[in-house]
Amino acid sequence: MKKQADIKLITHNDLDGLGCAVVAFSYYPDISISHVYHNIADEHIYKVKSDIDTLFITDMSPQSSKAVKYLNRLARQGVKIFAFDHHKSGEELFSQVTLQEGSVFKEGNKCGTLLLWEFLYGEKTDPYYELVNYINEYDCGLNREYNSMGWKLNSIFYEMGREAAFEKFFQLSTFEFPTEFQDILTNVEKDRENVVRRARESNQTSMIGEYNIMFLFGETFKKHEFYLTEKMKTKVDLFAFVRDDRVSFRRGENNLDCCDIAKLFKGGGHPFASGATLPNYLNTNLATKNYILRKISTFLS
Repeated sequence: MKKQADIKLITHNDLDGLGCAVVAFSYYPDISISHVYHNIADEHIYKVKSDIDTLFITDMSPQSSKAVKYLNRLARQGVKIFAFDHHKSGEELFSQVTLQEGSVFKEGNKCGTLLLWEFLYGEKTDPYYELVNYINEYDCGLNREYNSMGWKLNSIFYEMGREAAFEKFFQLSTFEFPTEFQDILTNVEKDRENVVRRARESNQTSMIGEYNIMFLFGETFKKHEFYLTEKMKTKVDLFAFVRDDRVSFRRGENNLDCCDIAKLFKGGGHPFASGATLPNYLNTNLATKNYILRKISTFLS
């Protein structure tokens, strides 16, 4: 017989995904949680067995029709499936899944954390209200100032790592900014001007028509992406942050749709921020840069 404790969460491996995990764990202490990147979501979906009671998928979506069929089979076998996602790239596939009432999978100004919190809690007096809204402001682009509370939380997430950040964020059911967080941000402050300098010195920019594309390679740039988008002196229309086999696109001065760009690489995301997986045969920065430029040249020209 199934038990209510047999609940699983598959969520994204970023600040919004972490927020989903905190909210879910506070409500279901026995929940099993998997943090994954979008490109391997299907692998984790296939690992879900029909002996669980409930499956939550937050801040991400199935990536193929095969995964949709697998989810529908789980639903026929009695698994209750909920989805809380705000990426327009996931709408089509989620619309084909048998989901429980209350699921939300439409692009909008509510991130996965806020959608899940509203479903499980929903009142201003409930736990994590402030934390959830700070995450939402950041993840949905409502406040992307580099010194906003959402930006600070995202910086802390990257600096601490997911597991340590989860433990600390879980303690913030009533939000009070911990002193140790400020110590972490002090170190971030020391590094970020050097990051801007290194970005300028790298001079990895290319023009496609009227659009200036900046390429930045390595994790040190990724942690400071929104500071960079504000502080670069030259006009940049699109940022491409590359780390290993992943590329993250961020909107610059022009209102380019980053989600549409990521779809060229079978990725997805938001209009202002998106990501995709790159082929593993791209073994140099130059090869990666040229590959990305070829893909997006038709879209931008």
